[in-house]
Amino acid sequence: MARSRPPGRGAWSTSTGTSGSPRSSRLGWTSSAVSSARSSWSTWLFHSGDLDFKEPEKYRILSLLRTVPTIVDIFLERPAVVAEIAAEAIGLLADFGANDAALLDVVFGRFSPTGKLPFELPSSMEAVRNQKEDVPHDSENPLFPFGFGLTYSR
Repeated sequence: MARSRPPGRGAWSTSTGTSGSPRSSRLGWTSSAVSSARSSWSTWLFHSGDLDFKEPEKYRILSLLRTVPTIVDIFLERPAVVAEIAAEAIGLLADFGANDAALLDVVFGRFSPTGKLPFELPSSMEAVRNQKEDVPHDSENPLFPFGFGLTYSR
């Protein structure tokens, strides 16, 4: 599996061929790719600041999503604002520490995932700023509400 990481940033882009052999991110698996969007705050375990992706990382991720059909795996050590990324991706997976092999088992249908979000994913930083500090799950129109999740069966 090929991984590329821009200097000084935490976003990962992963592409693999159907046989598991590395291919260019433009080709991916028959015109798709898996992008693991690990933001700089999650990669460096930095627990403060805004929850949205900043430039140039956001531009790089959105450019990839607009170039090739992409399944995004986002590491959620805390809530994130990913509305633009979710809108451009053909699939969005919440990752709480799964390894690459487990992720690819889900993507290729070798494992049927199940899970629920332990927090909501807000729709914007404005919604985050308007939340009450001491009230959970109160953002306006969350992108994905607390407890959202899908279960796949074979």
